[in-house]
Amino acid sequence: MVYIRKKKKHILRRVLICLFALLVFAFLFIKNINQKLDVIIADMVEEGLKTTITKIISESVRESMQDGNYEDILKISYSSDGKVQSMTADSEKVNLLCADASLSICEKLDELKKFYVDVDISNVFDDVIILGKSTYVFVADVVPVGGIETDIESEFVDAGINQTNYRLKMNVNVGITAVMLISTSTIDISTSVCIAEMLIVGDVPAVYWG
Repeated sequence: MVYIRKKKKHILRRVLICLFALLVFAFLFIKNINQKLDVIIADMVEEGLKTTITKIISESVRESMQDGNYEDILKISYSSDGKVQSMTADSEKVNLLCADASLSICEKLDELKKFYVDVDISNVFDDVIILGKSTYVFVADVVPVGGIETDIESEFVDAGINQTNYRLKMNVNVGITAVMLISTSTIDISTSVCIAEMLIVGDVPAVYWG
């Protein structure tokens, strides 16, 4: 009887050790998969959000220009021989356009509560043969960070012999936070949208802020 009890204790101990080892292995395996999956999701979310928010910024600026009276935001004066002598940017209209665009961007970002990405699980396990193309949808919570920064920039670009292309651009910077499976990522998106453009033949004129 004593021998049988000792044998049962040894068997129970081995079973408990095996169960503990399996639990540790399962924990480490799941942790590794979660970390690898989170990196893949983070990369896809960052690239996707940059594309989406860049589109939102461009659309917001163009819609603001169409809705408001910004056609003559750049006033041009000509010399007696018909050449561009000077260009004056209407600072009041520029500021109003920046404010309208910022408000439109804010409203659209508020609607972007969540961002969805399709992840191929075979990329996580590095196995296409067994798993095949198994796609799952993951979601990231999107939270705007801080305000929207805008500034105006003038640019002269060489357009050929004796020609210069002038652009008045609005630079927009937006910050967001994406909350994923086990990590949080802060993403800064910067883009420029042309709000006025003109091809100049001859000498480059002076540009003023009115």
